[in-house]
Amino acid sequence: NMRREMAEGLRVVQGYPLMRAIAGSTAGRGLGRGMIGTVILLFAIRELGFQTGVLTMIFALGGGSAAIGAVVASRVTVRYGIGKTLVYGFVLAAISGLFIPMAQGPLIIAGAMLAAEQLIGGAPGVISDINERTLIQGYTPDQWLGRVNSAMRFIESVTLIGSLLAGVLGGAIGLRFTILIGVCCMLAGGLWLVLSPVRLLDKPPAPFERQP
Repeated sequence: NMRREMAEGLRVVQGYPLMRAIAGSTAGRGLGRGMIGTVILLFAIRELGFQTGVLTMIFALGGGSAAIGAVVASRVTVRYGIGKTLVYGFVLAAISGLFIPMAQGPLIIAGAMLAAEQLIGGAPGVISDINERTLIQGYTPDQWLGRVNSAMRFIESVTLIGSLLAGVLGGAIGLRFTILIGVCCMLAGGLWLVLSPVRLLDKPPAPFERQP
């Protein structure tokens, strides 16, 4: 059943350094995105003073940046290798999140900060995500791929925990610091990748042969 497959997938992920690094970064990213996504609109409207129409235009910049990332992902990967592209794309996207809690002052300045986060983080984040999926699919044997994908989806569900934490922290320490903590969670996931063997890969390694 699904629960057994997920447990087997988690056991496989835990047994290989490459998979552990991806799982750790996925958890950090999911937790951070959950926290940021829950309060960012409230922060931008209540504390920065933006109208929803202006925010829609700012966030549309992120969609455009992400689309560019999807187009150039294969070219960037060929040039720099799957490991560096995955790791440093993740890190750059995480660092760009710091523009959000830094946003303050007149609307033009705060808007520029939010726009910078969307423009700088969109493409690298998508390129990293594409390479992450490619690495998982290339490194995982076909007979284990379904189980590993189930395990990764379970790990990604920490986004819900991030949302709950944001609700608690937003009232306790404020929306700006809640977003900052979310960004720090994403940066922690990036650090895990930087310190892992993933960044040394030029291409996906051969599939592992057996469960550890």
